Amino acid sequence: GGVRSALGPLLCAPFGVLRCPNMKLRLSLGTPGSGAAPSSVFLLLFALYFLIISGTVYVVVNKPPSMGTERDPRTGGIRWVSFMPGKINAQYIMEGLSAGCAMALGGAGFVMLDRANDPAVTIENSRMILTSAGVLSILSSVGLCQLFVRIKIPNYLL
Repeated sequence: GGVRSALGPLLCAPFGVLRCPNMKLRLSLGTPGSGAAPSSVFLLLFALYFLIISGTVYVVVNKPPSMGTERDPRTGGIRWVSFMPGKINAQYIMEGLSAGCAMALGGAGFVMLDRANDPAVTIENSRMILTSAGVLSILSSVGLCQLFVRIKIPNYLL
């Protein structure tokens, strides 16, 4: 109690001279009457999700090349590679984008499965197509991610 009363005048003194501005900030994403459609907000957030899982922060900080090169053992020539094998904590730009596409494909599959269970979808054929496409997207995503891990770490879980 004694410390608070001693610091009271020191904390209140700046606000006796300075005045806080009377600002009315409004941030509305997808609320009724804001004009932003829920689908556009979803697409913006999904694009942000893709950029984050693609390793955009890593690319900005470390500035890796977009692709690498390696010598072909049969011909002796140089060929382009998009995955940096053997290095878990390093990636090329194309490696991050392809892994981000694979993971975003799985996320889109879960969105399709959610959409298939929506009561607003009344046509049974649409429900079947959404369910099939969602399951196919998720399984493709899992397969691609497993393939990418096998490329990245050649002898992992053999």
